[in-house]
Amino acid sequence: MIKAAYPGKSLSEDFRPPSAVAKRGGTVGVLYTDIMTIYAKVLRNIDMYVPELKGRGYELSGFVWFQGEADANRGQKSSEEYEANLKDLIHDLRTEFKVPEMPALIIQINDRIEGVASDNPDKAKGQDWWHDVRMAQKKVAEDDPNADWVLTLDQNPALHYDAASYLNIGDR
Repeated sequence: MIKAAYPGKSLSEDFRPPSAVAKRGGTVGVLYTDIMTIYAKVLRNIDMYVPELKGRGYELSGFVWFQGEADANRGQKSSEEYEANLKDLIHDLRTEFKVPEMPALIIQINDRIEGVASDNPDKAKGQDWWHDVRMAQKKVAEDDPNADWVLTLDQNPALHYDAASYLNIGDR
């Protein structure tokens, strides 16, 4: 597992993949470029990072995406593009790593809790962009034969999960 974790970052800007830029404009996200650089470095030097693999090679067996809160907080444009951006991200990763059927596992974002600060201008109007992002995550997984999603709404009812919730999500 090669882990890249960046709190409070969006798919619409920070992780924006090249395919999204080609189709809907914008610029490739700095964190998309960053994770590609990290992954390439690790894969080029796999023997150094995982000595047990020396001389054995490796297989990219999947991709886990556990993100979406920042897009939900950014409001309509970010949440409306989420489905297309996530499809483009998965496509670009499969293409970049030359694994066209690489499985993708999408971890659903938790429910927004009341009282959490948000820069979402539509929050006062009652629009639930969190729901829209969750539904986009589910739809991407359901439309892709090599993807699945993990339900999380029954876990710790806070914005971020407690230790028991993370273990449950991992088991799922």
